[in-house]
Amino acid sequence: MTHRTQADVSYAEVYRAAHIMEADRAAVEILQPAGIAVVRRDRVIHALPAPSSEVGAYFLAVPEPDADRARRLLDRAQKDGILDSDAGQVL
Repeated sequence: MTHRTQADVSYAEVYRAAHIMEADRAAVEILQPAGIAVVRRDRVIHALPAPSSEVGAYFLAVPEPDADRARRLLDRAQKDGILDSDAGQVL
């Protein structure tokens, strides 16, 4: 039996969110219940003092074999109003 570690799996970014809460909502409410493993990548610049001046975004990545399914689920969630299409973008 072969055991794969996270380092053995290639990940594809499927979602970009301006705010951490929107990224977490997509991960916890959409992808994880569908059995898709999710990694959040924080690319927000935290060096500036005011939260509103934070530049960058939060990206969600999933194993490459799950990427197309994840994108379809995220797209459907935006169309259904579960995710805010102004706060996140399916990649």
